[in-house]
Amino acid sequence: MESQSSAVCHRVARYQRTGCLAHRHSSGDDHVRLDPAPSNPAIRDRDDRRPRTRRRLRGEEGSISAEFAIVMPAVLVLLALCLGVLAAGTTRSRLWDVAGQSARASARGDPEQSIMAQARELLPEVAVKVDSQASLVCATADIPIGGVVGRMLPLRLEARVCTLPED
Repeated sequence: MESQSSAVCHRVARYQRTGCLAHRHSSGDDHVRLDPAPSNPAIRDRDDRRPRTRRRLRGEEGSISAEFAIVMPAVLVLLALCLGVLAAGTTRSRLWDVAGQSARASARGDPEQSIMAQARELLPEVAVKVDSQASLVCATADIPIGGVVGRMLPLRLEARVCTLPED
């Protein structure tokens, strides 16, 4: 029981910066008594150092909160831009698929309304333009960039695919 009472004594002394006397009562219970004047020189020295440390750091109170308040919005904006660029890349990939499908459908001779309906099934806001050049059938699909990047910058994505007409 001696070690348990000394552990309790150590914890109490550390948090309250006081001396601690532990003894065993005649009933077998351990008692901890706090000594108002620490007799241990290590406790006294530690108590003497703390106010100086606090005085030295007092001018820096709240600096981490201020740094966090400045850095966190910048990190969130950067994260939103990265996610927007990722979404734009995914949309561009789907746009190439729409343009290729539209060019193949036009090369088969499908009507333009059918080509537009198929394209809008894949991307609802897409605009498809089909034209023939020399011996090629080309389809151009474009769509505005959505998300955060699209709200900040009014840009459009475009994909053009050409194929040979079927005979």
